[in-house]
Amino acid sequence: MDTKDAEKAALALHHQTAAAEDRLAELTDHLTDLEARQRAERARLDALAAASASLLGRIGVNAAAVDHSALRPAVTLSPAELHAIDANLPRFEPLAALTFDSWEDYRGQVDAYTRQHPIDTETDPLLQLLGPRRIAEVNRRFRASFGDTRWTRWDYAAVGVAAALASLVDLLLVRIPQDMTFLGKDYTGSPVTKLLSQTADRMTEGGGDSPLLQWLEAARGKLEGAAKVPWDLSTNSAARGIDVPGLRPALHRLMSPGHDPALGFVSGTLDTLRGVCTLIDRHGKLHVIDNPTHQLNNPFTAFIGVIVHLLSDLTTKAGVQPPFFTLTQLLTQQSGFILKTNGARVTYADAARWMVTHGYTVGHFATMSLVPLLTELILRVYFNLAHFDALYDADAGAYLGAGVKLASMRLMAHSLAASGNFLKMWLYGWNPLAFNHAQLIALATTFLAFCKAEAKRDHAIEAALTEGWERLLAPR
Repeated sequence: MDTKDAEKAALALHHQTAAAEDRLAELTDHLTDLEARQRAERARLDALAAASASLLGRIGVNAAAVDHSALRPAVTLSPAELHAIDANLPRFEPLAALTFDSWEDYRGQVDAYTRQHPIDTETDPLLQLLGPRRIAEVNRRFRASFGDTRWTRWDYAAVGVAAALASLVDLLLVRIPQDMTFLGKDYTGSPVTKLLSQTADRMTEGGGDSPLLQWLEAARGKLEGAAKVPWDLSTNSAARGIDVPGLRPALHRLMSPGHDPALGFVSGTLDTLRGVCTLIDRHGKLHVIDNPTHQLNNPFTAFIGVIVHLLSDLTTKAGVQPPFFTLTQLLTQQSGFILKTNGARVTYADAARWMVTHGYTVGHFATMSLVPLLTELILRVYFNLAHFDALYDADAGAYLGAGVKLASMRLMAHSLAASGNFLKMWLYGWNPLAFNHAQLIALATTFLAFCKAEAKRDHAIEAALTEGWERLLAPR
């Protein structure tokens, strides 16, 4: 039995009950009116009888001894009088009845009934079937069973503060990867990214006077020598039949899914096992080039090879692209970005290629991650302090409600922070380097987390409703 059909049947029965109550009220009013009229007529007759007895007494006749039947004339009503009486009688249309021979037949009758009568099937049936006090009690029990997801004013304040501070960090600390002139204006790069870049440069130059950097550089050199993979082609070669539009050393990592810090664990492992190099050219076309050199047959060692190769590339001057950023090579549509004065608008793929060559690497991604990390830190600390009991309630329903509430607050805060990033891009003259890729990933993952939390709670509610309907409709 479908829950919607059961709710519709309940609404039809409620409408029938209300109609029967209205009819009963009409009949009661009519009966009360008839009784009042009967009492009035009896009073008039009693008055006439008393007057008649008085008259008879005045002429010396005993009214009690008179045979009134002989004096009473026969009363005959004309058709016109009978019609007038009938016209004044109340008319009551018969109430529709729903019979139950089978559920399918009953459902058809309910559908016909809801079409013929003003029944609202869109509003929550509980709001129609129950009174205000009962609804308040049901809501209280519902929140006790499945958690309270309503926001307080402090929840709104926490979300607003988190988003505002995150946007300020994005504007003042994250900025853009490096100092540069864009469309005729000078912009200052991120001090955090600059510090990370200087540290990486010192390491690649031998580590300077830092033992830690010296050790890291030595380790990187060993990793680089041991991490040879087939998906690291960096230049076109007519002799080897390699002709990939846009392929060059500065961009070969962006074009290779194997170098992506997120996609690489799958793509790089598969490429190593197959002995191929997968590349996405500047026009969004996929190229799979045979390169059996350094091919491996063991999935575990192939996976380890991906990790080692990414670690060896991580601290180089070119670095590697941010996670999932390789997918931008598939976006060959025209964008709104202009990269040079009086220049034409470029595609998203070309904008991404330009961004990588101007420092938009995993190093700057670490800096960009400060924005979503700050948002998460503020919200989670606040939620643990303000809603500790609900978040760690032993009752499963209350825990589900707290999860949905926290997920909704996170989604709103990250949405506001993403909006703040667009404001930052406007302030930076729509420089694509001002785009916060880490915030976009955080927003996407938070949206998925919200959908998952909602679905989990909705499933629990649906299961409870189904169980209730089964108990209600079970044979007695």
